[in-house]
Amino acid sequence: MLQFIQANRLSTTKVSMLIAFMGSALLLFAYISQHVFDYEPCTLCIEIRFWISSAICAALLSALLGLFNKWLGRSVNVIAILGLAAGVVSAIQLSLIEKGYLFAGCTPFTFYQNSLPLHEWWPAMYEVQGLCGSPALLLNTVAYSDASALGLILSAIIAVVALIASIVTGK
Repeated sequence: MLQFIQANRLSTTKVSMLIAFMGSALLLFAYISQHVFDYEPCTLCIEIRFWISSAICAALLSALLGLFNKWLGRSVNVIAILGLAAGVVSAIQLSLIEKGYLFAGCTPFTFYQNSLPLHEWWPAMYEVQGLCGSPALLLNTVAYSDASALGLILSAIIAVVALIASIVTGK
């Protein structure tokens, strides 16, 4: 494994772009699920999208800063990874609500709605349309919340490993 990492040196910019690509793929999946398969996102679903979007923005900023100072870029990559981790927490919370293990209600408003009205700027992506606790199934087998949690967990793990690899190889 170490030989592979050394042979394929990962720069801070490459790690940043990897995080941005994975986050964009997750958002594209959410967007297609909503507009092609008529999945109505709830408040927590929209908050998951917010955390993914935050990670993408931090990763793109990291790519830019990494061109000038690799340690500053890496620091911002950590913030991007924390954005993915916050998305994981929200996805797991939603999954527990849908399975009946966590009894919590969702308001129709996101926690950031008053200070950052994304639902007004891009309603097709950030407008709450469904209710928490009503699971939607992907291919009639897996809940979207479980698929979101799995995708976010894998993305966060890949991002952490890539960041560590970039530090180990010194790029």
